[in-house]
Amino acid sequence: MKYFLDTADIKEITKWKNYIEGVTSNPQILKEANLTTEEFYNRVRKDFSNIFVQVDNNTEVNLNRGIAKIIYKVPLVPPTIDLLKNLMLRGERTCGTITYDLIQFNLACELGCEFCIVLNAKNECTKFLEDCVKIRDKYNFKTKIIAASFREKKDVIHAIRQGADYASVTPEVMEKCFTNMFAMKDYKHYMEVANENK
Repeated sequence: MKYFLDTADIKEITKWKNYIEGVTSNPQILKEANLTTEEFYNRVRKDFSNIFVQVDNNTEVNLNRGIAKIIYKVPLVPPTIDLLKNLMLRGERTCGTITYDLIQFNLACELGCEFCIVLNAKNECTKFLEDCVKIRDKYNFKTKIIAASFREKKDVIHAIRQGADYASVTPEVMEKCFTNMFAMKDYKHYMEVANENK
């Protein structure tokens, strides 16, 4: 399983860039960072070819038209399905998001979205991710599953076990995932021994 970092914080993106395949954002993240979609894109485009931005209207979409690295996150709700279809007709890269149930996930797959963000911790169905993987595999859908909404390292481990293609995680969760006190203890010990032998 590979990772997308869910933040607009450039310091955090720089810190984790060797671990991730790209970055995800949404209106709340951009608002907190005081960035427009274009400003966010311009800050990260040199380092990544997968840059997710959430869109809800044609105005924002038209601002970014033709930028190959952008993947448009479109909520899988009735008011935005036409927008999603239009983006796909235009040949844009798309990602269904705010996905809470199998009907939504199946819709993203049937429409041919490149990605679908499957919400994990916020979901009342504990087997939702597992069910999405089964549906994808049973019907040979090409849509890649991005597991999201993690709180703890154990949630990310669960996503790996269930067969998610990617995880979208915050910098705080990345820190938890890639910090292992036993590994660090062994590493420090080996370094001490190596330095003694010099």
